[in-house]
Amino acid sequence: MNALTTFLAGLRQRFDALPSNDRRALLLMFAVIGLTVVYFSLASSRTYQQRAVADYKVMREEFRWFAVNLPQIRQRLQVVAAKPAGTAGSADASLINRATTSAKPFGIVFKRFQPEGETGLRLWIEAAEFDQLMRWLAALEKQQIQLDQLDVDKLDKQVGMVDARVLVSLKP
Repeated sequence: MNALTTFLAGLRQRFDALPSNDRRALLLMFAVIGLTVVYFSLASSRTYQQRAVADYKVMREEFRWFAVNLPQIRQRLQVVAAKPAGTAGSADASLINRATTSAKPFGIVFKRFQPEGETGLRLWIEAAEFDQLMRWLAALEKQQIQLDQLDVDKLDKQVGMVDARVLVSLKP
């Protein structure tokens, strides 16, 4: 605190030593800088406020749309809920369900999956135990799922762990 008062006293002495025109110019420069800082602070808060109002209007319109269409939404949800599980999805959905269900006991989790062609499913598996992966692939036969392609990459830092890309399809 003492160093700050000493520093400010030195600045005050330098300011008082300046000619009167230089003092006025320096005060005017500080005033302009101060007003500029205030202006840009208010301008950025104004932009934020305008964005918030626009977001509010969009949300309000979406809420109105939901309120108007709520009966139709409920009706469609009831129709979907009333369908049996086997008829609700396509063959791809059935394949995804079978693959996911069969993988759980082996501790295999799909990082990503993507339908491939008409009846295939490509799966990305990360950091799986190699032995468990092989056991799961053998168990797919019991689920009427055939293995079409398998790419396995050994993980350098973890012994016995692999990343795999698997292409499976339903048996014809």
